[in-house]
Amino acid sequence: MEPLSVRIEPRATAAQAWDVMTDADGYREWVPEVTGVDGEVSHGQWITLHRPGTDRDLMLHVTASADRRLLRWESGAPLGMLSERCTFILTEPEARYGCVVEIERGIGGSLERLLGDGPDEQRGWLERTAAGLKAAVERRAGLPAASP
Repeated sequence: MEPLSVRIEPRATAAQAWDVMTDADGYREWVPEVTGVDGEVSHGQWITLHRPGTDRDLMLHVTASADRRLLRWESGAPLGMLSERCTFILTEPEARYGCVVEIERGIGGSLERLLGDGPDEQRGWLERTAAGLKAAVERRAGLPAASP
C-alpha cells in the first residue's frame, strides 16, 4: 500500500516539537492506543509501545537524524512478510513562527492484506496521531488548547 501522510502546523518551534516526539514518557498523551513506552527514543534504539486491551506490544526501531529534523519508527516480521514505518519530518519556515511536521505511515509486505490495517484504519490512526501530537506540542509550549 502506498504510504499515507498528513501535515500539522503546531504553534511551537521545531525544537519544542522534537522534545515531545522524543519523550517516551509523553507518548501516551499523543500516540493513539498507547499506555506506555519502554526504551529511549533516540537513534539506533528499540522502543516497545504498550497498547491496552491487547497482549501484542509493538517493538519499533528508532532512526533519528543528528539535526533533529527526522524521526522514524520501523517494525517488521521476518523475511519482509509485514513491515510498518512511520516517519516524522520537521521543518521550520523562516517567514513565520511555528513549525511544520509531515507524518507519513506505510505498511507493506506479503501479509499486509491479511494482518495489516486497511486504508481507512490507517488514515484514522494517522489523523489521531497528528491531532494528538499537535495538541501535545502546543501544551508543552505553554499555549492554551485550540478551540474546536
